[in-house]
Amino acid sequence: MNLKPGTITAASFRTGSWSIRGAAVIWAIEPTEHRRQRKVLLSLLDSTDSKALETHWEYVRGTLYDSGELLKTAGAPDTGAIWLGDVIGTYTPNDPQYNSVEIMRDEGTKYLNTNFGPEEGEPCTEETAGPALRLAQFRIANARQGVVSEERARDYLVRRMIEAKVPVERLAVLTEMSRQRIYQIRDGVR
Repeated sequence: MNLKPGTITAASFRTGSWSIRGAAVIWAIEPTEHRRQRKVLLSLLDSTDSKALETHWEYVRGTLYDSGELLKTAGAPDTGAIWLGDVIGTYTPNDPQYNSVEIMRDEGTKYLNTNFGPEEGEPCTEETAGPALRLAQFRIANARQGVVSEERARDYLVRRMIEAKVPVERLAVLTEMSRQRIYQIRDGVR
């Protein structure tokens, strides 16, 4: 497969139970120590129209094998294997000053480093991993706050149902919690 930055290829990938046929734009490609592998940075598109780059879906970084299989290391977290197929076009920027191949490569690298950290084998420093670490901590704090809010809502409903004389045994089944935990919620014990 003759790939270079700016090449648009057919692509297929799975996300959950869906199989999607689309395209991929190669932004960077580098050799590795293995002859049949290359490191790539690309964007997945949900269209095979080589002019429809506004359908940009996700940046992906990974190892591309001669077979066309891409094993990703970052990006597109819900996809399984990604398969690159025939070349279908070449990326032509609308305005090279703002969306050239080099700018798209830098944007993709920045996005992946911020969201997923440095590539495998890169040094893991505050500069390369710090943004991803801060983002992960922010997401954890938001998720934790969401869990606390949901627990409060659940506890309120459990207390109301107890007041309405719903048996504790039935509440234990509905919530998949022990009877002891239902009593703790009733009594305001965390």
